[in-house]
Amino acid sequence: MFAYAPLVLRRPAFYGITAKYRKDPAPFRADLPKLFDMAAAGTIAPRLHARLGLLDARKANEMLEAGGIEGKIVLCA
Repeated sequence: MFAYAPLVLRRPAFYGITAKYRKDPAPFRADLPKLFDMAAAGTIAPRLHARLGLLDARKANEMLEAGGIEGKIVLCA
């Protein structure tokens, strides 16, 4: 019982990069152009699950609700 005490007594904490950028958007503004440059150069390749038109937004939501998505769903004009 006592072996589990450190786990039971700990309080969970939520960490998300979005919350951090909301408090101070300056790092995000500095990082975003760098990420776009890296994507354009092929240094990084974001994982996309699907590209859909804006009129297919409902289908995108249904795909998300169904689960099993690996990557982002991008809505294009």
